[in-house]
Amino acid sequence: MTTTAVAIPALRISSRETMHFYEAAFGAVVVAAYPDSGDSVDHAELTIGGAMFMCGTGQEDGVDQPLGGSSIYWVVQAGPEVDALYQQAIAAGATDERAPYDADYGGRHFSVRDPDGNSWSFGTYRPAGV
Repeated sequence: MTTTAVAIPALRISSRETMHFYEAAFGAVVVAAYPDSGDSVDHAELTIGGAMFMCGTGQEDGVDQPLGGSSIYWVVQAGPEVDALYQQAIAAGATDERAPYDADYGGRHFSVRDPDGNSWSFGTYRPAGV
């Protein structure tokens, strides 16, 4: 049997509004959300540039991660895309952590926080093997 490893980030969010922030700030596309209306979201699947992440407002079973406790790095193709995405995220209400910069180890990057305190970094650096 062949096993393929796939990592899908999962975030805790405070409300459905945070999903709308992801759409505006990062161009995320909501693939699925349960329930599909109301302020709470038990489970949602979104994509950015074809890569998936999941989020939800919490589980009634008490198994939750802290709000704002996640950090994610997304690889983008080119430096100008990094700069444009940073401006889009700030315009949508993201909190600046680090404006676009060129790293010593290569690539162009930026970091922002979403309204719930999760850290989002985007950059052109592609780790070896990815």
